[in-house]
Amino acid sequence: MFLKHDVVVYERNNQALKKLLLTGSGRCNLYNINNSYDKYHSSNEEIIKEIISKGELDNYLNIFQSMGLVVTNKNGYYYPISQNSQNVRAVLLNEAIKNNVKFKYDTLIEKIEYKNNKFFLAGDAFDKVIVTTGSKVFPKTGSDGIGYKIAKDFNHTITELYPSLVSLITNTGYENKWAGKRVHGTVSLYINDKIVKSETGEIQFNKTGISGICVLNLSREVLMNLNKNNKVYVSINFLYWDKSKIITYFDKFKDKTISKIFDGFIDYEIANILFSKYKINKDKTWDKFSIREKEIVIEALLNFKVEIIGTKGFNEAQVCRGGIKLTEVNPHTLESKLVKGLYF
Repeated sequence: MFLKHDVVVYERNNQALKKLLLTGSGRCNLYNINNSYDKYHSSNEEIIKEIISKGELDNYLNIFQSMGLVVTNKNGYYYPISQNSQNVRAVLLNEAIKNNVKFKYDTLIEKIEYKNNKFFLAGDAFDKVIVTTGSKVFPKTGSDGIGYKIAKDFNHTITELYPSLVSLITNTGYENKWAGKRVHGTVSLYINDKIVKSETGEIQFNKTGISGICVLNLSREVLMNLNKNNKVYVSINFLYWDKSKIITYFDKFKDKTISKIFDGFIDYEIANILFSKYKINKDKTWDKFSIREKEIVIEALLNFKVEIIGTKGFNEAQVCRGGIKLTEVNPHTLESKLVKGLYF
């Protein structure tokens, strides 16, 4: 892979690929078989189409397999057959060492100088430099955003940075009561009362707000809109039913109290929060409810609104929204269009 070049890796940590070990919950999710340009968010969609190609998966897997890594497909997600990211790290390092790649550990590069078509860093001169510092996510692994400073030094534009794939913060007064609870449902994000996106899955409630994969998938729009003083809230649908199915189900148990009907499908503590928020008399039987009261019960189950006041930060986010403008790099090589020989 590197036979034509002298390659030096400057690593600020005492070992390489520290962040790689965390991926896929330690199993290292190498690739997603359903990867396509429409899975990415960007204001430059045409550039994304150039970067994400149909033949990419085969090329990617061939590289790993040529290095001796045995890969398995698990429900559309590619992992090392060992299900251990340590094996991916070992294979990559073995290949690098075989090709005489030099590693300089505990070396932080904060500035790169460029003179006479040469890059100077840590006292060495190079024809090309690849900046692979990561974003601002998981700074404990060494990615604290220093790469953005380096890019700015070469006059690259950095779009605003936000934590993304991250838990949402609420202030309902119910957080201590719902902490630790999990429900399956649909959560929808609203900006200024306009729905942006809906996701279905496990919703996790905690002492600061809500989380879970379906919530994380909505998070990229939150902080940006809050900074613009837009109203942000989510609506939670605790059932996969429509209004008519709920009425049919409740009518079947019309002589039971609302509390006992709820016992059949929703967590006790969550139910009590709904009773409190919507002022529902939980000891009243369904057949004694007025039409308006029944509408309120249905609203509580299908459209439980929770105001969002923030998100967790870069320490807990999985990815970073924003970064170097795509229009300033070659989509096929990721070389800077501003400085020849500089890559990101």
